[in-house]
Amino acid sequence: MSLSYYIYSSGNSTERKLTYWSKVRPVISGGARSTTLADKYGSLFVDLDAINAHFVSVATDPDYDINEITAIIESVSGSGSAPRPVFEYEVFKLLNSVKKTSPGHDSITYWVFKHCAMELTPVVTVLFNTILQTGTPPSSWKTALLTPVPKTAAVETFSDLRPISVPPILSRLVKLVVRKCIIPALPLT
Repeated sequence: MSLSYYIYSSGNSTERKLTYWSKVRPVISGGARSTTLADKYGSLFVDLDAINAHFVSVATDPDYDINEITAIIESVSGSGSAPRPVFEYEVFKLLNSVKKTSPGHDSITYWVFKHCAMELTPVVTVLFNTILQTGTPPSSWKTALLTPVPKTAAVETFSDLRPISVPPILSRLVKLVVRKCIIPALPLT
């Protein structure tokens, strides 16, 4: 039995059938046409690498010093105050409480973590504890989807765009773990 047969034989009114199909047809036919930045704002926005380079130059922290960070890591590891491990019940709470949110470039949606929290908890706990001990997250977690959003009504330069980044959901969750487990282990000075 086809979907159309079921709809027509279910006794719904003609008006409801028309409303239903008016919603279904755009989805079946490919929906709305995607619009590029160049279509919206002009030829300056054709080169996506240039936009990305602009966002990289703006997002660089001038006070970032890798030597200072390395010294802090060595002082913490040498002092014997290693970060405490994260426990399975904490990871389960994190996974189970994931809100409806956009997935990152890995395309793993929020509901996978939320609805499979029990099954994923042991594996994710080991992963998070390995990251805490080594200080090295997976390289793919350092990449995010970037969406340029206009700051002003008339967009004329790259500076008129605000970068909205969407990292993978597990990357966002490990940041919460770092705040809870590593920051308390850092020296106060």
